[in-house]
Amino acid sequence: MVQDKEKVVGEMSTSKLRRDTIAIPVVSFLGALLAAGMTAVDQAHANMPCISGGGCETVANSTWAHLQIAGSTIPVAGLGALGYLVIFALSMLRFYASASIGRQSATGASAFAVVGALYSWYLQYVAHFKLDAFCPWCFTSACLMTTLAALCIFAVRNPDQGLQPSTPANASALDTLRAQIRRTRLVAVIQLVALAALAFASQLIYQKARLDADAAVQTPTLGGKVVSSTTAPAPSGPQSTPSQINIDFPTWVNIMQHTDSQIRGPMRAPYTLVEIGDFQCPTCGKVRPAIESVVDHNKINMFFINMPLDMHKWAVPASEAAFAAAAQGKFWAMYDALYKHQDALDPSHYEQYADSAGIDGARLASEVKSNKYMPQLRTSIAFCKQIKVTATPTVVIHNNVTGDTFVAVGLDQINTAMATTDWAEYNNVNLDPPTAPTSSKKKHS
Repeated sequence: MVQDKEKVVGEMSTSKLRRDTIAIPVVSFLGALLAAGMTAVDQAHANMPCISGGGCETVANSTWAHLQIAGSTIPVAGLGALGYLVIFALSMLRFYASASIGRQSATGASAFAVVGALYSWYLQYVAHFKLDAFCPWCFTSACLMTTLAALCIFAVRNPDQGLQPSTPANASALDTLRAQIRRTRLVAVIQLVALAALAFASQLIYQKARLDADAAVQTPTLGGKVVSSTTAPAPSGPQSTPSQINIDFPTWVNIMQHTDSQIRGPMRAPYTLVEIGDFQCPTCGKVRPAIESVVDHNKINMFFINMPLDMHKWAVPASEAAFAAAAQGKFWAMYDALYKHQDALDPSHYEQYADSAGIDGARLASEVKSNKYMPQLRTSIAFCKQIKVTATPTVVIHNNVTGDTFVAVGLDQINTAMATTDWAEYNNVNLDPPTAPTSSKKKHS
């Protein structure tokens, strides 16, 4: 009798275990796993695999994918993972708490789920109408959060009687307490196992994304040579830059001469920096602050080469807008405006951006619409293909004193190069200007 009594004490009242009670923690865990994976990929500076024609990279690297909180940049996916975990924790309370606490936890979970669902669909609206992109991962997360909201609202409107262990009428208070402790321990173990699995999966995803990102950075070639940290020589400059190769600087002179690139900074400078970029490339936008800071505070001449990528819908017209601004002597003003508005590069905005930058917007918009500068852009693209630059952003830095030239590709390498180079090392050296373009090149301060 004692054994039978103890067996009964602590058993779950299965009649009270409704489907929504199980569904809420399961769905919230799946949502947390998805959001944590997206966060891990973001922190690895990589991109989620995407369907053909999808816009995962555009969405993940847009300003909408990150929030500034207390001076820190927090990925929205990370906040989503936190929200899913809160809902998961609240839903697990119903397995051992009293009926009143169960109802309160369901109410709290529903509040989190409703807010999360509304914000998720707002982001879907932004992705579709402002970014002109679709991310299936974000859409899946929005659907999961909406499902959670519906389940939690159902739980609030149809409260159960609590899922504390069933005890016979003659069970002592001590027996009931023991049963509740056993249930609490079981639920705590389930929660710890779930969190450990989530952390382990996130770490695996991060490591895989980091490896993929590093491989993507090392794969691009330049001048027919693979950029590799194992075979590249170590020219003077940022020794910690992962990818460095020697390139004859006359090659880059040809770039400046044949692509109508624009120069910024003094012609006589210890360093020449060539940025090959795409105005809609999110990573190009991310490295811009580091490049701008270096160019603005040191003796460097900088050239920009347009290389719009096929995956970016508005990259070509944005490049044409830059050429049109250059024709008015305002290339760098439009360069700043286009990078500032990466989330809205639809040509319908160009006139407004140009006017705000002191450029004749009506003329610029008309020239973009007529594809006036498409021949120059095609020449730029052809030259980049000729020298086998396969990724943006690519930055080539030439030391005009030592003659060394090296390349950095991608966010990490470029930021490292910008931070570790002693840009002021040769400021007192008298230099002849580099063999620079001689036709229609405009200097901008």
